[in-house]
Amino acid sequence: MMPIRLLCLALVLAAVPARADIFDDLSGRFGATFNPNTCARNPHRVSFDAARSRAFFVWDHPITDFRGEERLEGSYEVLSHDADMVTMRIEGETRLTEDGAPAVWIMRRVAALDGYCWGRTDWPAGRCVNVTIRCGEEAPTS
Repeated sequence: MMPIRLLCLALVLAAVPARADIFDDLSGRFGATFNPNTCARNPHRVSFDAARSRAFFVWDHPITDFRGEERLEGSYEVLSHDADMVTMRIEGETRLTEDGAPAVWIMRRVAALDGYCWGRTDWPAGRCVNVTIRCGEEAPTS
């Protein structure tokens, strides 16, 4: 009985990919949890360049961005990171802080959901919006 349990545990552990760091944790296919853009309807893929200086977001179908424009992709300049978050900015950001500076975004890992959420450097530390979860690779790609 014990060898069968060990074999089952080994198979389960083998099915869960080990992620090396925050960039690995925040890379992959994701979908929103609280709006229509779910894993089934319009997932997006997050990736980072080799230098870890840029983040790329690509959706399966067009989205309407904060400017009211339709697009399939977007990118951010990575400013810093630690074990739980990546701080970045959008070139040409039009949303401003109370001080009139362009908003700087924080992509925070939500480990309990295997996903992420967004904060800003000018928001309280606990504020995190637009929670997303990792989609299974079987999610539709078109």
